[in-house]
Amino acid sequence: MAYLVWNEGAGDLLLLSLFQDSGRIARRFANWTTTRTDVGDRASQMSTGRVAAVFTYRAEFRVSFEMRYISANGPSGNGLERAQQFMRWAENGGLFTVAVEDEAPTSDRAAFCAVPPTLTLADPRLMLYTLSVQAVSNSGGAWVANYDGARE
Repeated sequence: MAYLVWNEGAGDLLLLSLFQDSGRIARRFANWTTTRTDVGDRASQMSTGRVAAVFTYRAEFRVSFEMRYISANGPSGNGLERAQQFMRWAENGGLFTVAVEDEAPTSDRAAFCAVPPTLTLADPRLMLYTLSVQAVSNSGGAWVANYDGARE
């Protein structure tokens, strides 16, 4: 089961991820996309704008994903109130753990948000929301998720 966990001082809070795959609800992250971003200085030519030199301080390993089927009246681990608690925590720079729980021996990883998470109304009839998260790994190494034999 994929989830986010963070601690605001009164114990761990958990936000579960649900994803519909081939007509069944799977507990995983949707649209899992990883990137590597080099952070540093760049010098470019005045006339062309072409990058002439790069000095990289560090590499950031980022991931973006969606947590779908968040209900306004859902259970405590997957409700709208819990998603809003996570958004407040992440917007204020709080660390959280991303638990991929895939078929590969991928470990949980501490992260923080690159940009504030967004919550959108995905299904107005059923009042289901989607939480979009862009996270930066607090430790090095690329993030890979292997769900049902397919790499994401």
